[in-house]
Parts: sequence; structure tokens; C-alpha cells
Amino acid sequence: MNQITEFAPHAFELVLKEPMKGGDIQHLEEHLAPYALDEGAACAVIDISWLRGNALAEDSQLGRLMDQLDKFGRVAVVSNGEEMGATLDAIHCLMPTGSFARFSTAEKSEARAFAATLYHPVIQTRAAE
Repeated sequence: MNQITEFAPHAFELVLKEPMKGGDIQHLEEHLAPYALDEGAACAVIDISWLRGNALAEDSQLGRLMDQLDKFGRVAVVSNGEEMGATLDAIHCLMPTGSFARFSTAEKSEARAFAATLYHPVIQTRAAE
């Protein structure tokens, strides 16, 4: 069964152990409801290490989740080796700089640390002359 837990304030871990079902998305949306008005207020670790081959394309519910990644402040994806590499590279290109990172299963603690630290880009202003 897939699991979702809040491991730090505003930070969730979604561990996928099987293809997602509609109820999984609903459960995730319930966890994220308090942050819905402030896009980017919640961060996530998504463990997809069970995926093999073209499973992302075949799992419509997981595809639905991936379509919503831009609503998170930071996303750390934990995968098993190079599985899904091209797909994750494409997602990385679409996400704002500093808001997406890939980690191996051995780097899960680093993934949690990344997601638990909300990214705030520094906006530089020009001093008045």
C-alpha cells in the first residue's frame, strides 16, 4: 500500500509501493488541502523506487501527480538507479531552479533534508543611486 506521511512542517513523503489509485490521489489532496491557497507552501519527497521501465507512462494516477509537481515548493524524487531518468530530466527542466532534485534510494535522508528546507530564491534589487 502507498503511504503518505508529514515528516517536517509543510513537508510530506509519498512512498509508492504499487501503482497509484484514485484513492491515493484523494488522500494526498486531503493532506495538502491546508496549503492549497498558497502554492509552493508544501514540499514533497516522492519515492518511486519501485518503478521499472515505462511504468510512469502506464500509471495514469502517477502521471496525474507528476502534472501537479509545480504546486510544490520543493520536490525530491527518490528513484532506483537510472530508471525513469529521461522523464525525470524533463520534469527537472520544467520546474523552477532549485525546486527539484533526484536522489538514489541510498540518499533518502538527503532527499528529506532537501524537501524540508523550503527554497526561497534571493531577489536582488539595485540600490538607488
